Amino acid sequence: MGTRAMRKKEVSGDLLDELKNELRKVLNETAIRATQADGFDLSSGLDFRTAVAEYERNLIVEALRTAKGQKKRAARLLKMRPSTLHGKIIALGIDPEQFT
Repeated sequence: MGTRAMRKKEVSGDLLDELKNELRKVLNETAIRATQADGFDLSSGLDFRTAVAEYERNLIVEALRTAKGQKKRAARLLKMRPSTLHGKIIALGIDPEQFT
């Protein structure tokens, strides 16, 4: 591979890394804003497990909606194994068929 091609590849790789980092920042900022927008009032306490389960359920439902009910595709979107997603779908009582 010539020097120009190598530099182009390095720049492309650097640019890709920079884009990934920017996307992570935006997603983190969005998650923080979403948490604040939900108006968690911790003065009276919060059931952590229930809050996490609701958040997890919402993520899975959105992935299934995006994947039109295709569990394997939804699992890819969530970067988890299909068997893990299947177990969570059952545990959370989600019907993937409603998204087809």
